[in-house]
Amino acid sequence: MALTALQKNFISDSFNPNIEEETLQMARIYRTTDRIKYKIGDIEIQISPLDLQDKTILHSHMLKGQTGDVQALMDGSSFALKAAVKSISGLEDANGPYQVQFDASGKYLSDECVADLLNISESNLMISLCASLMAGIPSQLPQGISLSEEGKKSPNAKAKK
Repeated sequence: MALTALQKNFISDSFNPNIEEETLQMARIYRTTDRIKYKIGDIEIQISPLDLQDKTILHSHMLKGQTGDVQALMDGSSFALKAAVKSISGLEDANGPYQVQFDASGKYLSDECVADLLNISESNLMISLCASLMAGIPSQLPQGISLSEEGKKSPNAKAKK
């Protein structure tokens, strides 16, 4: 069986030691301890990826919501914020810069804090971003959300001294 010109070129190129190898682009992995900063309007929000337990809880709420259970949708939306948000800047309350508060475990935002965040105009975009974490860190962001300059740094890079 005779080789085609394309096959001959492939074979000669594959074994040619003078051809430069292409640089492989590695996929990025985010640990659940990483913090990624996003901008939503004037607000900067720092989130962390969800662990398996949190993804399962969020997925359960969203599946129930697909059957028309509005309470499950709201529970899922608030849980997405509660589990993902780790800090926020660019908000003020009556006492000055707004500070997020955590529950006793330190892992989740307090219920009061989640209620506060649900009352700002950017809440729909925050919910969209946090709920999308069910499928991992989004590679494409909806309009109105961007990575902050600091958030573009490699999340697993060690700090230089």
